[in-house]
Amino acid sequence: AKRFTNGLVGEPEIDKFKGVMDSFNAEYGIFITTSYFTDQAKEKAVVGNNSVTLIDGIKLASLVQKYQFWV
Repeated sequence: AKRFTNGLVGEPEIDKFKGVMDSFNAEYGIFITTSYFTDQAKEKAVVGNNSVTLIDGIKLASLVQKYQFWV
């Protein structure tokens, strides 16, 4: 978990995440933020041998509502 104070998750963060995935031979990952992703981060998520599903704050709220996961 990491808090992003500038409000946007960028390509470097996705690149680091994919690097960790590579070290575990992971083919698939999910990166969740309550913030938003830059366009470059979205592009980076689908490049290469492993793919990353990006879930931003709006999508997260939608999933919570859809599955009625009230904490």
